[in-house]
Amino acid sequence: MDYLSKLFSAFIEESIGYSEYLRLAGLIANTPSTDLQALCSLDLRGDIHLNEVEKESLAQNGWLIYAGQEVLEFDSLSENDLQKSDDQLYKASKSAVSFVNLMRSKTDKGPI
Repeated sequence: MDYLSKLFSAFIEESIGYSEYLRLAGLIANTPSTDLQALCSLDLRGDIHLNEVEKESLAQNGWLIYAGQEVLEFDSLSENDLQKSDDQLYKASKSAVSFVNLMRSKTDKGPI
């Protein structure tokens, strides 16, 4: 509810348009609140490394865009010791950036 109320407040204050409000409201409704908390805690400016359940869920719900597999890790010269990282790279979607910026901004102006 907190996310939806901040989103509605941003719409009323005309910080976002109606279509963006509807898009973000739909995304919020389909995403568990723990995943939204994880999204708000991410640094969205670069590659996002995912190997946690919440972050993978964010990608499935459209908050993040798949950007590829991380490179191999060479711990030694032996082929037997070659370890492939299962860490996947993601970028934030425009909706995710808009949402996080709205959640991090102060939309409450106090009592009227």
